[in-house]
Amino acid sequence: MNTTQQQCFIEAAERLNFTAAAEKLYISQPALSRNISSLEDELGVMLFKRRNNVLSLTRGGEIIYQWMKANQASLEIAVHEAQKANASPQGELVLGFVHNEIPSERDSKTIELFRRQYPEVDLSIQHHPAHAIIEHLMEQRMDIAVMIGSAAYGNQRLRYLESAHYRRCVAVSIAHPLAGRDIVSLKDFSKDLFLSLKPEVSPTMTKMLRDVCAEAGFVPRMQELDSIADLIALVESGKGIAVLVDNHTARFDPLIKLVHIHENFPVSLICVWDKLNANPSVIDYLDIYKSIS
Repeated sequence: MNTTQQQCFIEAAERLNFTAAAEKLYISQPALSRNISSLEDELGVMLFKRRNNVLSLTRGGEIIYQWMKANQASLEIAVHEAQKANASPQGELVLGFVHNEIPSERDSKTIELFRRQYPEVDLSIQHHPAHAIIEHLMEQRMDIAVMIGSAAYGNQRLRYLESAHYRRCVAVSIAHPLAGRDIVSLKDFSKDLFLSLKPEVSPTMTKMLRDVCAEAGFVPRMQELDSIADLIALVESGKGIAVLVDNHTARFDPLIKLVHIHENFPVSLICVWDKLNANPSVIDYLDIYKSIS
């Protein structure tokens, strides 16, 4: 039994609703169900019963729940120590980056130094959308991620350090009338169609776009898309514009120009991890990260 299984069961037992419990833990409902099913298999005890679409604890589930509540803190400590004790001396570390965002110089240096100092650790890098990275961290399929801070703020399970600061730019087709300008006001684009991502793809992008346009004094016309690839394709063809961060790979696209704007909309890039992750390489990586200014 691990701490993730324990947390899933306790939240589900207290809420008697798998969807609400999953939202509380910032994981998907299927992930929560899998953890509870694996716990039932491990214990050999059915924990929940469902009758007329009403979820309730079995008698055995109630006993397990009461024991877990009484021993939750001590179990977390014991599991944490056991995981450290059993950690393979070879080890592994999984880093995550958001699709289409360029790592900062600090992140690149940290990766280079970590590989030099811990050559025995298998360091691998994955790229995912921001919402998927959060889920990977919470399910500990990823150890550390680098992403825009707004996507992780407010999640009590996550800890983070700021990596770098960037500015928002407007991505336009090279044929756009303002593509030749080095810097303009965001309000100069008030007549354009702003492209964003659907909430299930990027929970924060549309809100960010509305907020920065409101600060500039106008309400944007918007179109939400299924993927960043679709967004870039429409910008390239001159069918809309997008507000991106200036560490985006679109700056290398010959058909797109990133135009800086007068308004200061700073963006923090953060290094983020799950506080319950007991992988000892996480601490080693963060120590190197903190040593680089």
